[in-house]
Amino acid sequence: MKTMVFDGGRRRELLNGEWQYAVDQYDTCLRQQWFKEKCYDENGYTLPLDYSFDQWPTMRLPACWNMVEREYLIYDGSMVFTRKFSYGKGEEEKVVLKIGAANYLCRVFLNGAYMGMHRGGSTPFFLDITEALKEENRIILVVDSTRRAEQIPTENTDWFNYGGVYRDIELIRLPGIYIKDFRIALVADGTFGKIQVKVRLSEPVTTTAKVTLKELGIEQEVAVTEGTGEAVIPAKPNLWSPENPRLYQVSVSCLKDQVSDKVGFREIREKDGEIILNGKPIFLKGISCHEESVENGRALTDEERIENILLAKELGCNFMRIAHYPHHERMAKLADEYGILLWEEIPVYWAIRFEREATYEDGRIS
Repeated sequence: MKTMVFDGGRRRELLNGEWQYAVDQYDTCLRQQWFKEKCYDENGYTLPLDYSFDQWPTMRLPACWNMVEREYLIYDGSMVFTRKFSYGKGEEEKVVLKIGAANYLCRVFLNGAYMGMHRGGSTPFFLDITEALKEENRIILVVDSTRRAEQIPTENTDWFNYGGVYRDIELIRLPGIYIKDFRIALVADGTFGKIQVKVRLSEPVTTTAKVTLKELGIEQEVAVTEGTGEAVIPAKPNLWSPENPRLYQVSVSCLKDQVSDKVGFREIREKDGEIILNGKPIFLKGISCHEESVENGRALTDEERIENILLAKELGCNFMRIAHYPHHERMAKLADEYGILLWEEIPVYWAIRFEREATYEDGRIS
């Protein structure tokens, strides 16, 4: 989606929990416009509704519906999720809805208005819902897990096609101009003596941002011109490695906004067929794993992710290939904490219909 937000260190309001749901294999919700909560005949007269959200069963999200009820185990198709929530306005100027992942196609409606859609079941998406918010709200998610030949991934894969909303659903409050993204990393020149900071704002303004790494004694102002800023700062951090997974707390502030993250500084190169980490060859000893558990399917808990990492380390691994699609961003954070290098993938698996223009379009927006 066009609205993208770096959400590290931001206050979040979770919409996880009990949602009403209905199996909708004929896409009746979209055809009859259930999201409007009103029905009219051809003359404009109000008709009685033939559904009642409040009478629907509930499912606790995030979840894969295949793991919730036996009859949904191999269901591919549409399911409708809805709930009400209250919203109290504060000092924010924008409110963004973040959905961590919904497989595969997800349409979002709020208070009868269409907010947007996302294709792709492994990446988060963000929608600006500021104008549609009220004190009391009804949100509806129409999630379709149907496999199609032109999609990425396609109809034929070697992993199970879980359906559902299987990562967090949350509201993020933002000022009018916010930090859209930032990057901080070692300058890859082999000296390990400089770090580079890049900042990108939501609007093309000229101002100043501040980068803080207290453990390195850094409080650096970064000039921002037309919404972007960049600086190189002398620094000698302890380098991250599987044996010493050292992380530093970093924060970036600009105007009314502030974000934070934990980062490890490392330099990875390839030379003569070898992987070079921080100037020294490293032999990668690892395993390949899917984002999947016996109890929760793709809706893993942090405890399950940590268990996978600890099992890999018990085997002597310093590396994990997380196949064959983007895993939850928490996996990368935990790998940093526990000292595991990652190989991450996009779901361009076998049998992709590359001769079809629709396939390229799906890959571009997923």
